[in-house]
Amino acid sequence: MTTAWDRLAKLPARAARDTFTAIATAYNFVGGGSDSNVELVFDNLALGLELETEVEFRGSGPVADVMLDDLSQAPKQGDTLTLNGTVYEVTDVQLDARGNAVLSLSE
Repeated sequence: MTTAWDRLAKLPARAARDTFTAIATAYNFVGGGSDSNVELVFDNLALGLELETEVEFRGSGPVADVMLDDLSQAPKQGDTLTLNGTVYEVTDVQLDARGNAVLSLSE
């Protein structure tokens, strides 16, 4: 049962989505099934780490923030989504207590 507090807690995520929405034209679940036209907030983060040694790590870390109510199943590692013609694989899923998930992605 959804309480008034649950609805209130989702407002910031909805505001971010209203401003920064991207549409995943396809979301395919690793166990079978798919959704289309899933709204999410996409960020193609760039990660970089330089240590005081000869070792240097550089990588990219695209992420997508999705509301669980917008998916017909819970997201899992191995799912794929298509965004602007690029297929991304979900490499990690971080759930929060407000009904959102941050999906770490790789091309």
